[in-house]
Amino acid sequence: MTRVVLVAGGTGGHVFPALATAEALKLAGAELMLLTDRRGKRYLGEEDIPHMVMSASTPTGSSGMSKLKALFWVAFAVLTAMLFLLRHRPDVLVGFGGYPAFAPCKAAQLLSIPVVLHEQNAIFGRANRRLAAGAKAVALSFAKTRGLPEGVTAHVVGNPVRPTPDVARPMDAMRRVTIFAGSQGASFFGPELTKALMPLFLERKDNLEIWHQVRQEDLDEVQKLYLNAGVHATVAVFFKDLPQRLKITDVAIARAGASTVAELTLFGVASVFVPLPGGLDAQQSINAEALVAQAGAFMVDQHDFDEEKLLGHIRKLLEEPSHLQEVRAAMKDMAKPHAGSELSDLILSQVGERE
Repeated sequence: MTRVVLVAGGTGGHVFPALATAEALKLAGAELMLLTDRRGKRYLGEEDIPHMVMSASTPTGSSGMSKLKALFWVAFAVLTAMLFLLRHRPDVLVGFGGYPAFAPCKAAQLLSIPVVLHEQNAIFGRANRRLAAGAKAVALSFAKTRGLPEGVTAHVVGNPVRPTPDVARPMDAMRRVTIFAGSQGASFFGPELTKALMPLFLERKDNLEIWHQVRQEDLDEVQKLYLNAGVHATVAVFFKDLPQRLKITDVAIARAGASTVAELTLFGVASVFVPLPGGLDAQQSINAEALVAQAGAFMVDQHDFDEEKLLGHIRKLLEEPSHLQEVRAAMKDMAKPHAGSELSDLILSQVGERE
């Protein structure tokens, strides 16, 4: 049986594709182990995949002393990972980006264990950039990924999304709007965005169903805003069935993290993206720009928020069925529905490819 170690930590954007890939690898008969960090473990829930929590270190620092400390901890993390890999002897190791994946991937390269890298975003991440030259295979989510190191040959497979039960789209006149900010939440998606959207919601409150996911600290205030305006909305800290809701959503307002983008394209949802401002390498803005250019999505700059422009765009989607269908179709054209199985095949093809 082929032994595969998956490495993903930090945020849901790294962990969720790893879990989706794990399902495809299980179907192929692989024996799995997931390496993650304390932050990544939060996203495992009741997953039955064997896993181990390791410390994560970044090979960067702002000053001379902090850089030395960073290098020490990275070296320690690499050594720890090497000892783990020597005990478990995987046939191939898969890194899903982010610095929690750096040390295990580097350790595998030092031990001549084949390494496959997967990049979820439309810009090649820093950790993957440092590892790409020693990788046996590199997989991308976007065909036009920025920052791919020169000389690296990559395979475009998409970003794996876990299968979700089919949901029949209701045959009624209601329009459904889902508002959510991904695995990390965001204060902007609370009272501030609710107040900006309320004029439109008031216009269409008789044929609008709103699902709004907010941070715990914003829950009461957002619920009161809807209640006082007489607008019915389901507001929650977390929708366990969010993928099923997205399948019947007409318009989504969301961050532009890699997993969010993958789901919205897969389900063909007309989307308004509010990328995380100041994010590392502007990853979310670049993800959103790719869909604005190719799929008719709309992007809002949180720092230069144009309320009227936002309302006008959403109003057009809700009021013009032909425009809504065009955008849905363009989003779905960007999807990679077989990303999990294609990445699984690429991973297993590297078995036996040691130096």
